[in-house]
Amino acid sequence: MDKLIIEVGKFYKSRNGMKIRIYAVDGYYKYPIHGAILWDEDWEVESWDKDGLYYGRERECKLDIVSEWEELTMEEINEISERLKNCSPSIIDYYLIISEKLKEKNYKPAEEE
Repeated sequence: MDKLIIEVGKFYKSRNGMKIRIYAVDGYYKYPIHGAILWDEDWEVESWDKDGLYYGRERECKLDIVSEWEELTMEEINEISERLKNCSPSIIDYYLIISEKLKEKNYKPAEEE
């Protein structure tokens, strides 16, 4: 697997599927990557090491940066919602369903307007 290059101004995904925005990669000492994680509707400031490992952790953590962020299209969201309307999956189940859908379609992010 290629090493993820983390860049300012881009969005990334945490190990548990959270959206991360990056605003600095030249911070001081052990955690030079500075950004924020979207929790519901609010951004919370966080830091990561040069490899995207979450602040203060020496092993895998759910808030590690693992990939670039990819937005779903409205068609994909509606399709997923339809599949879920008669069940109440946990957040992990919901994430797995979305991941499966993205793999099926070899998903690429939509072009910005």
